[in-house]
Amino acid sequence: MSNTVPKIISGSSIPRKIKEFTFPTTKELVDLYKVRATTYTLGPDLSDNFIMEIGAGPGTITKSILNRAIQYDNCKVSLVERDKRFVPIHEVMKECYPENAYQMVYNDILKWPDVENEIINHWNTLQPGYFNNANRVQVIGNLPFNIASPLIISMLRRMSHNEGFLGHPNVDLLLMFQRDVADRFHATPHNRVISRLTIVSQFVCESKIELKLKAGSFTPAPEVDAALVRFKKREKVLDERIEFEELEKVATYAFNNRRKTLTNNFKNIFKDTEKELKELNMNPKDRPEDYDTDKYCLLTRYIKDFYPKFMKAHINQLLQNKFKRPLEEIEI
Repeated sequence: MSNTVPKIISGSSIPRKIKEFTFPTTKELVDLYKVRATTYTLGPDLSDNFIMEIGAGPGTITKSILNRAIQYDNCKVSLVERDKRFVPIHEVMKECYPENAYQMVYNDILKWPDVENEIINHWNTLQPGYFNNANRVQVIGNLPFNIASPLIISMLRRMSHNEGFLGHPNVDLLLMFQRDVADRFHATPHNRVISRLTIVSQFVCESKIELKLKAGSFTPAPEVDAALVRFKKREKVLDERIEFEELEKVATYAFNNRRKTLTNNFKNIFKDTEKELKELNMNPKDRPEDYDTDKYCLLTRYIKDFYPKFMKAHINQLLQNKFKRPLEEIEI
């Protein structure tokens, strides 16, 4: 029996091309259920945990989170949603849970400092010093693919500086990305998916893919597959001698022209490019994808120490002049 819905055409207006809808397979339905019942990822004990869900929407995942949270002492939940069309659903949902079991925040998650301040002020008002005494901070989200990269960069930056509740020593992020982006976080050298995201995320966190999902697991189906990625904050960043922003700038500069050799990428930064790269145990003929985060930390320290003007310049200035003028000729 075919699992494709036949085309049904009625009336005088007949579109030239009708896209057929294909039912998800059994496996895809099971995978979708796993995401909707994603409480298995929260851990066995949620006592004194803080959980934040990004993009609560109609509450599909939210309800399973709350049903777990209310079973434990002092487990607090904040839900963030930008679209206020979901307010009526949230008002009904509120009647099903104890008072102050969770907080609803209507704001754009890309305005992270505002969202975070509202959350911290709310829980600290109800329970002074709440985040200082929390056992763990968890952030969960099925992110819109178009904001996933800038959002995770912003979160990683705050984690690296121990800012806000992401400064807590025990932080887990569990976020949905399109599959090709998810693969970048745990990429290794000599792999074409390695990128700036690889370098800066590994600087702050360890990560792994928890679940892979076909596009057909979602309705409406996106054009790409997805994956659920868990990030576990490191006790300290990989190299405390450099800042997150410095590493990000070097990685952005290198991967902006990822198919060019290191010599071509850095010839307008270094005075003697090949010699200096060799001193760093980097092959001048290699490409940016051939090195891991530790090596990028070393490269960043070197540039910071011997070419401080690079760190002072805006990244857009550096990229605009990358193959035009040497660093010393750039006005900052």
